[in-house]
Amino acid sequence: MKALLESGMPPKDAAAKLGLKPFPGQKLARQAEEFSVEELRDATLRLAHLDHALKGGSRLAPELELQLAVADVARAPR
Repeated sequence: MKALLESGMPPKDAAAKLGLKPFPGQKLARQAEEFSVEELRDATLRLAHLDHALKGGSRLAPELELQLAVADVARAPR
């Protein structure tokens, strides 16, 4: 969504291109505008690490892995 919006595509068209219904697409567009590309990329990578950890890639409890991921994603940008 962020890339489509930055290319100049209107939110409604971007939502349609992504296969989203209008209302959820508009919400996603508003949310995407609040974050930089770097912040979204970092959050996506952190969630991929969380996915790996929850599927056996960590010795920590799943609840702790989730809490750590949420804290990392919610942390103010550096």
